[in-house]
Amino acid sequence: MANLPRTSPVFETDKKTLTNLLETIREKVKSSFFSEALLQKILSKVRVFTLRIENRISGWLESLRARAKKNNTDKVKDDQYWEKLEEKKKE
Repeated sequence: MANLPRTSPVFETDKKTLTNLLETIREKVKSSFFSEALLQKILSKVRVFTLRIENRISGWLESLRARAKKNNTDKVKDDQYWEKLEEKKKE
């Protein structure tokens, strides 16, 4: 066993390599936080915008339905179709 070559430990690293690795990780973390914060801000604004549009459309639909209901009730009051049909049947 004395004749086996001496090997270096697996986890032995150069100090410069470790420092460079930490620096690149820090840069990526900083940039990802910035980009994530920006993305969250944009998505939040888009969500608020769509909620406002949805609320406005809901108001329009409500007014259209009320108008349609009012118009339909007027037609139902003036509708004499069934009465006329019964009179024709009696004749």
